[in-house]
Amino acid sequence: MGLLGTMQINVQDPPITLRDPAILYSNGTTHFTFKGLRANPNPNESSFRFYIEIVTYLNGSSTPSYRAPATQRIVYLTNRNTITNLSSMKVEFYFVSWENSSVFIPGEQYELVQGTVGAFNLTFSSIGNIHWKPEYILLEGQTIDPNTNIPTTPVPIIGSGPTSTLPSTVPYVDDDNPYQELQYLLSILEQQAIILSEAYGSNRAKIAKARIDLVNATPATNYKIDIKFDSPSVEHGFFHLHLDGEPSLYRIPYKLYFKNDHVVPGSNIRWENLLVNSEEIIEATSVNSNIAELAPSGTYKDTITVSITAVD
Repeated sequence: MGLLGTMQINVQDPPITLRDPAILYSNGTTHFTFKGLRANPNPNESSFRFYIEIVTYLNGSSTPSYRAPATQRIVYLTNRNTITNLSSMKVEFYFVSWENSSVFIPGEQYELVQGTVGAFNLTFSSIGNIHWKPEYILLEGQTIDPNTNIPTTPVPIIGSGPTSTLPSTVPYVDDDNPYQELQYLLSILEQQAIILSEAYGSNRAKIAKARIDLVNATPATNYKIDIKFDSPSVEHGFFHLHLDGEPSLYRIPYKLYFKNDHVVPGSNIRWENLLVNSEEIIEATSVNSNIAELAPSGTYKDTITVSITAVD
């Protein structure tokens, strides 16, 4: 299983009596399919079915009082009865596999290929169990539609929209066989304006610094990445600064320098021997002085996209 989210409810003036608390699940599917390698003597591509399960804790207890699958629109959070002396309630949302954990491979990436995580409203019943009628409890950020007395927008289990966007793949982690995924974190630091005269011809002007931070790295290992610089302004191998950042206005061509090499726009540069944190300077160069000095006055801008790819 994997934890998707947690809802915490605290009663302002406890205790209270609450009848049949439930969530109304909407905009999502009830079953999900992931694809990835199935563990066996010869791992092979396979599909795995999951569903969402809801687990309820009452009054600060660390022991669940109730659990139920979100396989229908109304998902009750407790047994169908009246709760008295309620001071708090915590509800956790989990992905749960139909299969045993032994079929998964620690560290392997599994792709969600079918299913959408939805949103919900929190309710309770204002009348008896036989004729359940929802009354809505507003959660943070919700407002009531005065015409329908229903919240205007349900709360997403993940994210901020009517449905949840998950990563394309997620790793399988086994608590009994811990696996810590290696991460490469890119930061662009110390960004600064270019003094064009310092980048004329073969001169170089510092414009920023690229930094890679390694998370869960193994000491004395040669980690490496491919880093790429690109921009919509590229033409004939040059980046271009545009007046006011407008592509149709006056432009000044330039090149980038990184790791003592000219940057070929859109092509990878190998960055090896990465430490826990490694830094390299990004510089501008190859500015034509005649073009620069004929430029109309104003602010010249370019937007550069920097992307990295891990190298095994």
